[in-house]
Amino acid sequence: MSPTSVAPKNRKTSLTPSLAICLAAGKIVASDKAGIQSHFDAQGWKLFDRDWIRQRLLNMNTGSYENDVATMTVKLLEDSDRKYGKQQR
Repeated sequence: MSPTSVAPKNRKTSLTPSLAICLAAGKIVASDKAGIQSHFDAQGWKLFDRDWIRQRLLNMNTGSYENDVATMTVKLLEDSDRKYGKQQR
């Protein structure tokens, strides 16, 4: 079955689905980070490090109130940063 046969016939789309190998890592030893990133880049893989994860989570907090675990966690982290200063976690 081709990808176009799954889409509704009256719907035009320019998006082509693709797959990527990714790793999300909250802690990477600083001395290893450049080498790991280089290896991932050479393989065409994606590395989501602590800074990438944190920024995406903080971006979630720009919207209205949401009653789910991820959004509440972000709000707590941001509140903690405001009260106690940004700390390395």
